[in-house]
Amino acid sequence: VFFHAALGDLKQDVWLDVDRHAVCVVLASEGYPASRSVDVVLNFVPELVAPETAVFVAGADFQQDAWHVAGGRVLGVVGHGDTGTHAVRSAYAAVQQHRFQGAQWRTDIARHLKPARVAVLYSGRGSNFASLCGAAKGHLLSALCAVACAVGNIEGAVGDDVARSEGLPFESIANTGLTRAEHEARVRAYLQQHSVQVVVLAGYMRVLSSEFVAAYPGGILNIHPADTRLHQGTDGYEWAWNTRREFTTITVHKVDAGLDTGEIIMQRDVDLRGATSLEEVKARGLAVEHELYPQALRKYLLEEM
Repeated sequence: VFFHAALGDLKQDVWLDVDRHAVCVVLASEGYPASRSVDVVLNFVPELVAPETAVFVAGADFQQDAWHVAGGRVLGVVGHGDTGTHAVRSAYAAVQQHRFQGAQWRTDIARHLKPARVAVLYSGRGSNFASLCGAAKGHLLSALCAVACAVGNIEGAVGDDVARSEGLPFESIANTGLTRAEHEARVRAYLQQHSVQVVVLAGYMRVLSSEFVAAYPGGILNIHPADTRLHQGTDGYEWAWNTRREFTTITVHKVDAGLDTGEIIMQRDVDLRGATSLEEVKARGLAVEHELYPQALRKYLLEEM
């Protein structure tokens, strides 16, 4: 990842597959950044660094058997853990161990680690729903969000079975016989019961009103089986197959009051060369969807929440 970053060609969907978390808190000198501090001896002794922590020396000099503050960012104190919360606790415990006269540090590092409460809305089989639930329990999303509940709008949708298998609270709120305002009011009431902050659409075949969108400043995300700048609305895979495209593009975007007009978060191409049927086009596309959607949600949560 660092190699590609140095070359300037790091793709937005490259991720490290790691199971551990790390949080770094910088101990800066008194007066930083406006002025340099007076000479101060550090408490830092490499041999006494606690387990699950690491300390990187930056603005310090070793003189006469001790480390002295040289100014600026003095120490980078790192905590490790199996979860983000564990890493935060380790880092700030180590800060107390290695703090020095005049030291200053931020107290809000990794504040996003209070997981956002996410609701999934679906209409059909819920395959993206399942992939998001899996990612929320794994290292990719576990520190950032939790799936709080789900809502389907078609009675007996296969997505209901996904919610049951995940042990999630869910509600089937059919839209037949209701106006859009009535249906959305029921959905919003259910989401409010579960303190939902972010809404994720996973094959949800309803266009949301501007009032519904405005009710969730935490954001609403959607995945679309085409480049939203080329094709909007339903039947994205049919469009790619009928126009004999060699590549199509899966898009994850923010939802606004328009039809697939929201800001694009992430995209990934699907190679359709050699596909011999619409079913094969869909299968290739869904494989990309299931991988892309959790990554896009992670990117959104890190940047927006």
